[in-house]
Amino acid sequence: GYEFWNLKREPSEGEQKLKMMSIASIVVIVLGITAGFIFVGSPSKAREIKLDNERVGALQMVQSQVVSYWDKTQALPKSLSDLNDPIVGFIVPTDPITKTSYEYTVNGPLSFDLCATFQRESPVGLAQPSYAYPMYDSFGNPINQDWSHKAGRICFTRIVDPKLHATPKFIQ
Repeated sequence: GYEFWNLKREPSEGEQKLKMMSIASIVVIVLGITAGFIFVGSPSKAREIKLDNERVGALQMVQSQVVSYWDKTQALPKSLSDLNDPIVGFIVPTDPITKTSYEYTVNGPLSFDLCATFQRESPVGLAQPSYAYPMYDSFGNPINQDWSHKAGRICFTRIVDPKLHATPKFIQ
């Protein structure tokens, strides 16, 4: 619109209109940026959410490896370092910021805790509160795992179901 108007105007005309268009353009740009921060959030908030999602993903991966370890040995690993397997290429993940290992505690023969420190509370009202990937059993049924969390140090208690994860014995 400005270009068409500029072609039709006389060079001496329209200085006031030109200033008004410039001011209006600046106001629209500032309002757009402000609206972006209000609706999407700041870049630091987005980064914190992304890092918390990485933490949940790492905890899910560790949980999967713990269950796999239990499938093979019928016992929970004593520490997370027992899960490192250079042949398969699995190395226990660490926190993306502190680079420290996640906490793992054995509570009993089938129960364990996985703990991490989160920067933000997980969003409320989502089917998968933590944005993390859903887990499925060997029959494709969803396993109800709640990975929602508050900000701060949070522990997730998990219990291995021996019926679900029983390794079939083959007759020789």
